[in-house]
Amino acid sequence: MLLSSADRVVGLTVNFALNVIISRLLTPSEVGVALIGTATAVVAIGIRDFATPAYLVQKPEIDATDVRTTTALNVILGVVVAALLMGVAPLMQRVYGDPRLTTFFTVVAIANIVEASMAPMQSLLQRDMKFR
Repeated sequence: MLLSSADRVVGLTVNFALNVIISRLLTPSEVGVALIGTATAVVAIGIRDFATPAYLVQKPEIDATDVRTTTALNVILGVVVAALLMGVAPLMQRVYGDPRLTTFFTVVAIANIVEASMAPMQSLLQRDMKFR
């Protein structure tokens, strides 16, 4: 319990420090682009991760079929979410009048697919209590 609490405090502290450093390195318009893109990405990733990672953690007994099915479903959802992000990118560019949003959304979409393929493995580590 103490280790988990310390992990959260350290994580929040590092996140805050990174935000301060990034705010000094980027211009206000670049920070705005990153915030718009990140907010949209968080919602998209939340949709993708709605149920599949928790399934592997909470199911009493799992086998290879469960892992394969969850991985496949997560990757399919990741591709769908990536396609949605790519589809929304031109709209966001027009709404905010900033062409950098399209590039940001493209990078987030690609990262989303990569992360989708790794999420079940993280769930297995969490299930075995080897990932905090």
